[in-house]
Amino acid sequence: MKEATKRNILKRYSAIVTAFILSVVVIPPSAFATHPSIEGETIWINEIMFNPDGSDSGREWIEIYNYGTSDINISGWKLWEGGSNHTIRLINGSWVIRGFSYAIIANNATKFLQDHPDYKGTLFESKFSLSNNKNETIILKNSSLGEVDSATYDHSILEGYSYEKYPDNPWMQSKEEGGTPGEVNSYFLEWIDVSKEVWNGETWSDNVQVDNGSTVTFRITVYNKCPCYLETKYLLWFSGKIVDYLPCNLNYIEGSVHDIILNGSPVNESLKQEMINGEVYNDTAKVIEWNRIPEPINYLRSLSFKFNAIANCTLCEEGVNKAVAIAFFAPQDLSWRIYVSDNDTAFVACKPTIKVKKLVKNETGGFAKETIAKIGEKVTFLIKVKNEINASLNITVRDTLPEGLIFVNASPSPSDVSGNVIYWNLSGVDHNEERFILLNVTVNKTGIFRNEVEVWNESLNVSDRDHAYVIAGLIIEVKKEVWNESEEAWSYMVRAKVGSDVMFRIIVRNKGTALPHVVVRDLLPPFMSFSSACPEPDFINGREIMWHIKDFDANETRTFLLCARVEQVGEGSNVAEALAFERLVGRDKAIVKAVPRPALDIEKEVSIDNVTWSKFAWIDVGDIVYFRINVSNNLPANISNVKVIDKLPSFLKYNYDANIEPTGANDTYIEWWFNKLEAGEYKIITFSATAIGKGYGENIVHASACGRFFGKDRAYVLVQHRPEIMVDKKAWNGTAWVDELYVKEYALNGTAVKFRITVENTGGVTLKNIEVQDIMSCGLEWTPGTFSPQPDELTMYSITWRIDSLKPGETIHIYFDGRVHCDSLNKVYAYAESDIGSANDVDHLYISKYPIVLAYEPKSHDFGKVEQNKVVKTTFQIWNNGTGLLVYNLTENCTWLSVYPTEGNSTGEKDNITITVDTHGLAEGNYTCNIFINSNGGKGVFTVRLRVIGIPELSISPLSQDFGYVPKGESVSTTFKVWNSRTGTLEYTISPECDWVTVSPASGESTGEKDTIHVTVYTSGLSPGIHSCDIRIQSNGGNKTFTISLNVFEPQPPIIELIKPVKGRIYVRNKPLLIPIFFTTIIKGPITVHAVVSDPNPGGKIERVEFYVDDELKEEDIAPPYAWVWSGWVFGSHTLKVKAIDNYGIENETELKVLIFSFGFGAPTTGTVYGKVTEAGHLFKKPIAGVTVTAEPKYGEGKRETTTTGSIPLINKGKYKLHLEEGTYEISFEHPDYKTYTEEIEIIPGEEIKLNVSLEPK
Repeated sequence: MKEATKRNILKRYSAIVTAFILSVVVIPPSAFATHPSIEGETIWINEIMFNPDGSDSGREWIEIYNYGTSDINISGWKLWEGGSNHTIRLINGSWVIRGFSYAIIANNATKFLQDHPDYKGTLFESKFSLSNNKNETIILKNSSLGEVDSATYDHSILEGYSYEKYPDNPWMQSKEEGGTPGEVNSYFLEWIDVSKEVWNGETWSDNVQVDNGSTVTFRITVYNKCPCYLETKYLLWFSGKIVDYLPCNLNYIEGSVHDIILNGSPVNESLKQEMINGEVYNDTAKVIEWNRIPEPINYLRSLSFKFNAIANCTLCEEGVNKAVAIAFFAPQDLSWRIYVSDNDTAFVACKPTIKVKKLVKNETGGFAKETIAKIGEKVTFLIKVKNEINASLNITVRDTLPEGLIFVNASPSPSDVSGNVIYWNLSGVDHNEERFILLNVTVNKTGIFRNEVEVWNESLNVSDRDHAYVIAGLIIEVKKEVWNESEEAWSYMVRAKVGSDVMFRIIVRNKGTALPHVVVRDLLPPFMSFSSACPEPDFINGREIMWHIKDFDANETRTFLLCARVEQVGEGSNVAEALAFERLVGRDKAIVKAVPRPALDIEKEVSIDNVTWSKFAWIDVGDIVYFRINVSNNLPANISNVKVIDKLPSFLKYNYDANIEPTGANDTYIEWWFNKLEAGEYKIITFSATAIGKGYGENIVHASACGRFFGKDRAYVLVQHRPEIMVDKKAWNGTAWVDELYVKEYALNGTAVKFRITVENTGGVTLKNIEVQDIMSCGLEWTPGTFSPQPDELTMYSITWRIDSLKPGETIHIYFDGRVHCDSLNKVYAYAESDIGSANDVDHLYISKYPIVLAYEPKSHDFGKVEQNKVVKTTFQIWNNGTGLLVYNLTENCTWLSVYPTEGNSTGEKDNITITVDTHGLAEGNYTCNIFINSNGGKGVFTVRLRVIGIPELSISPLSQDFGYVPKGESVSTTFKVWNSRTGTLEYTISPECDWVTVSPASGESTGEKDTIHVTVYTSGLSPGIHSCDIRIQSNGGNKTFTISLNVFEPQPPIIELIKPVKGRIYVRNKPLLIPIFFTTIIKGPITVHAVVSDPNPGGKIERVEFYVDDELKEEDIAPPYAWVWSGWVFGSHTLKVKAIDNYGIENETELKVLIFSFGFGAPTTGTVYGKVTEAGHLFKKPIAGVTVTAEPKYGEGKRETTTTGSIPLINKGKYKLHLEEGTYEISFEHPDYKTYTEEIEIIPGEEIKLNVSLEPK
């Protein structure tokens, strides 16, 4: 790989890594292997950080790894260290360790997360303390205290590094400072390497330039770089997959995989076809997945294959093609697995040519790739032609209109129009010059019309084409339902309990024309989470689920099933939508009401240490066991008379120590009564019991309340002695028996060594059939005739003793002599049986010379961002931190870095090493290089990281703004964002193409942050009508256009007609007299001032109407009818003014001088509507009795009133009257024998409206 660190790749694809586990045993060579499941307690200790950099306090941790296929629940497990079994507590995640997953046991979880803030995995805490001054053994024990795995670390490794496990091989110091918590161990990352290459016509390369429409061939190679110095050569398997991410300018040729080479030999045709059959290609995302890959890859061998793609330069001009391989290392028998991943990239760019871009004006006034139009509507296309070739060219343009579009005109005028084909001859188009053509057409039928344009130059044989869509008649129907289990039917609503699953059905029907692509999107309510779906979704992001429908035919129907989990109480809608051409074209919803768990909830747990709680405990006779009961009220109301009863099994005796005093108790029965539990309240009861005998049983707790709420739970206890065994291997150093033996020199025929093995029964039951086996590693041999006692089996590499039995506490010692020829790791195993189970243990003995110790600082350097074509340097130091002479050499795994010097030696002095990085020829992206330090004092790695900054890319949002109607003389403003969506520094300038628009700022820089650009439009110099302006954004990362549009109009003031009072009339108690006068208006008593107001401006509406008396504001009305009751104690001459303001802020007013005499009483508060209801179709009106007349407020102002027409002939038959508050009403007339009639009226206080109605018989 060339671009990203393998650790980041593995973290990124960790979800994929754990998802592909197969289950068949046969593994023929050079085939598609199926992999057997690995079951049992497949947990090993994988990494130990006993000496972190700086203070150790609370910062030590141990990593465990599940190397099997089955999930393992480690609840109740213990960590043995320093002679004690330490409790393990869950902090984050789950007690269940998934197959091939990691977890951390920290001695202080808070400090661990402070040191590793990005860690998101399972985290446990256990109060252990690891020594920095001596080797120490750590044992992981299950809930039965049986040993699962053990490890003894070498305390002499460098501070700040972890101790990493490598299967079937001694542990090693980590390559990376700080270790790799929650991730694959550091050396494994070098064992896989992916190479991605592209054929450039002459050789395989990491970049190529292509012609549009040409075939591009790629080669992917995956190497197994398992080190050859390992005794076991691990194979590389593909239980994962290989994924290729194509750039936007390539389309994959499906089934084009060829030339598959595995371990140096071509695979047969059937294996090739299986790989092709297993591929999945997502054309929308441009992602290829190969799920059936020939395997395994032998060590130091490889798998390679080729595939083809078609260059599509119309979508984009360049891009990076990435290949990712996800696999695992394992031995031939697949007894364990370590997952790894790597990636590599190739760069594909299109050759310079002539370019054409076809856009169409959409509903917002901007130009885009498609628009929705009506029959008969005019549509405008924009054709952009650009010459990228370094020469002046004559370019021919041909636009072919589809059926359904009719040519109207164009600018510039075409050179020829032949039916639906239009030609332009553009002469003298200079290098990088861009020409524009506007083409107007009309739509004359329903459908989706693709309008294509072509450009070419015959002399150079270069061409390009593009298209845009006009959509007419888009009809998608969406129906969303939810399964109602109680009714066994699909419904629009369901009630579901928290924790249950709900199934939805989405039916999508195309009732319009055939569509090339439709997106179905489902959004779950906040209290639900996605579980599964059929068919599988193409995209899942939290609560959002998407499917892509390709080629959706007319009248076709698709059905989708979706399951979701109810996580908490709530009520909401699950919305399903259909989108075509990024437009919402259909929508429906179903409603879920999530109800809580049972009203009275009870939980019972057990613990052996009063710290870690579970459902099961294994104790010995005489031990104390602890219980915890949690009883809670989940109702929103109180529950009274709550009774809790706990019954212990017969082999347990209550210790009379409950934290809440029982109302009754004996040795096996405990009872509590609570007067009430308030809403949401819970009680936690704790107590203990002593094991008075052996047995296994359940401890049941019951809860009840009010005779109608019930709950029950249980915990399990096993009382039995546990089998345990301890084995210890030591060597004599002349003064003492030690776990580590150092020798000055190895004698020619080996250095003599004395050994002692101690075996002890540390459990409470008699052990039998004990077997002790000593594995003599390479460099060790035993001396004949020195054994005491004599072994039962003896081979060159192992010694076995068998012991009939050991009583609790009994110990035996085994002595023998041997010779050591080189540094060695000696292991001894002990296994025993008993009547109630087995026990085992393991120990290690290390033998080596007095140490020469490699030391170097720092361990890595990150250059950060480095521009292309730059040279940067750094240094680090190497020295001998032990005795003697350190001899070292350095090698690197990349071509863009050099090291000086590459070798040296040290007796303690520090040597300076210079690293030089040259970014010439490097593509943008992240780079990592490891410098390997090999010496006679150990190995090390110095890591160099940098990010090469490439060409920035301009992005803006939104692309346009339509202000709609704007009064002339007014200014309007908006904003848009400009930012760099790639790397480096984006430098840009902004300039509007019209003088009535200003922008601020007009230039800027961005390294990723989004800059806000303010746009102001001044309309003073614009004529009425539609105007648009392009704002050009030019940058070193491309150019873009922000388009604004608006419709300018000459503003007109609101029209005000004062209905009451009017000039020259006399009003008495709100009613006009028929006697007119001409000199003034006279008012006696209160009066309702009523004005009719309208707005003549396009898009205008009245915001409010204000009523003034002598320029003092008296009332403000925001909805018709615009009226105000003028009352109170008022006398004399006054000026009445009515002012109207519309949504553009335009005002108008009218005034009237009046002479008023009001004594402050009798002001009207209601208006009256009255009339008669008769039967239609009669010459003489026939009144109808019993008609229900209802007045319903339309805008929320007023009060609903109802009455019934009278029934007394000649008196009130058919007549009605309603007194209504001010407002707009819908008056409805209803009778079972007649058609209902509705009419809208405005009620003004003090006024009467006569409304006679004739109803038609049904």
